[in-house]
Amino acid sequence: MVEQAQRLLKAPSVATIRLPVTDLPRVRFPHFAAVGAEVEEAAERWRKMVAPITAVGEELGRRIEAMQASMAPFSEQLRWLQEQERQCELLEGAGWLPHCSSPFHFLEEGNLDLVEVDREVGDFYESNWGRISADLGSDIEACDLDQEAKDCFGEALSAHGAGYYRCAPRLLYPEIERVARVEIHGGALDKMASQNRLVAAIGGLTPAEMSSTGVTGLRFYKKLTEHLYLHLKDAGRVAAAGADPIPNRHAAVHGLVSYTSQKSSINAILVADYLLQAISVIKRFERRGADIVSNNICDPDSRA
Repeated sequence: MVEQAQRLLKAPSVATIRLPVTDLPRVRFPHFAAVGAEVEEAAERWRKMVAPITAVGEELGRRIEAMQASMAPFSEQLRWLQEQERQCELLEGAGWLPHCSSPFHFLEEGNLDLVEVDREVGDFYESNWGRISADLGSDIEACDLDQEAKDCFGEALSAHGAGYYRCAPRLLYPEIERVARVEIHGGALDKMASQNRLVAAIGGLTPAEMSSTGVTGLRFYKKLTEHLYLHLKDAGRVAAAGADPIPNRHAAVHGLVSYTSQKSSINAILVADYLLQAISVIKRFERRGADIVSNNICDPDSRA
């Protein structure tokens, strides 16, 4: 065993065997080149086919951008109207009539609850009543109304300033009817408690023809038609009128509800301001229409 092991150790080392490795043959796929060419050709056809569609899309995009730019002023106006609507809803929700004298600057703030709105609006009118009263008086003085109407309105303003809050609805609502009877009904002694003719005449005016324009005027008119001259035919309606700080004509004149608050007094004054100015505008337009008819009758050329 030992001898055999020694012989193995003395055996010459085996040389590393190197096998010649020839270059591997190049395998060619001629069909791949043809397929690639076909794919490129198809892609080019597709690009040419969609190019007009892409051009139309780009042109449409440019026109939409131009349209949006031209509509920007209208979008701004729409946002303003929406904000006016929101502010008027806050005022009405707190029991105040929307009016050009309302403190809209305060209502621009967000997250206002109705209790806060009610308090702030009341404080605003109380703190600024001297200026507001003067402005309201000047507006009515400029109207085409008789002196009795102007004096009556001025007395209501003074009574409110003195804290006599019962006076405004009881004084102004009958005065509105007197003026409407003279100017709208021609002095006729017709039944006119609901002021249907006056309401219809105001409905024929455009917002631009009224001092209260835009959302404020439209919502004021809605309150006029739905509440101010609503007949109180049952106890339920009387109770609803008493809970509303905007005085109802029938409730005030017939003693069904006693309106004694600062808020109801101001609301009655704002109602009178709106209606008396409306009557003045209607009177002016009727006179203008009569003048046109008269001129057409007197001018032979106008009938040619």
